[in-house]
Amino acid sequence: MFLRPDEYKLIKRVKLKLEKAHHKFQSLFTTYTALLLLVEIKMAASQCPKYWTKNPHSGTCLRAYNASKNWYEARLLCKRVHGDLIKILSSDENQFVQDFLASSSIGEGANFFLGLRRKNNSFYWLEDAVKAPYTSWGSNEPKELTDIADCVKMDIKNHLMWTAVNCMSNTKVICERFAGTEECKIKEQGLVCPQTCSSHCKGNEQDTTCERRNGACFLGCHAGYKGSACVDRCGYMRYGPDCEKHCSVNCFGFHNPCNHENGSCISGCVHGYLGERCENGKKY
Repeated sequence: MFLRPDEYKLIKRVKLKLEKAHHKFQSLFTTYTALLLLVEIKMAASQCPKYWTKNPHSGTCLRAYNASKNWYEARLLCKRVHGDLIKILSSDENQFVQDFLASSSIGEGANFFLGLRRKNNSFYWLEDAVKAPYTSWGSNEPKELTDIADCVKMDIKNHLMWTAVNCMSNTKVICERFAGTEECKIKEQGLVCPQTCSSHCKGNEQDTTCERRNGACFLGCHAGYKGSACVDRCGYMRYGPDCEKHCSVNCFGFHNPCNHENGSCISGCVHGYLGERCENGKKY
């Protein structure tokens, strides 16, 4: 094909521009790829501390140890690495633990203690104030109340079914922990950071009164507060347990205000009524 000189020059200029654009694109693509890789590395590093694996269903971090320990020794080991024995609250979490152990070098045929113990003939997670809401007991489990089967292990050979065992028996160790302080600063990574239980949660001081993953109070709220974490005061004209009671319309004030805990009228009663809640009949 014969090209005129002006056509040849035009094609040459277009070719040069395309080559420059290609090199520029390659440079941008390389830079973008490097940045993306850096972000991925940063995200992976920030999700859990080194040697720990993130459980996407709980947002916590897991680590297995090839050490033979009884329940008390296993818990002490976990405490030393800023964690505790694993706590499982759903079938998804239970399945993930099975997959996690299958991919580890020490999961084959091993058993692991859970942070679950019998107390008053029921099973509780560590210091939680309520019975375990989710369980995955094996056949004929848990065993009847005895002095030697108060702890619980996961049976790898039996698809992680749970078995009540003697706390002094030995198993391998799997620990769970929350992300560290630095990791918790990156909220979008789906990590769960330990929540402080509200002082308005019901419960005994010696028990953990809320689920540390989300702050939800196990036994509900003290009078005057509402919400799963019991941090919200009762709303307008409401008071008492679960904020179910109404303030008296006989409370004095523009908004008829009353105390959100006990319903007492803050500014006294309107004319003709007596009592803390201004409910003691009308005087004539």
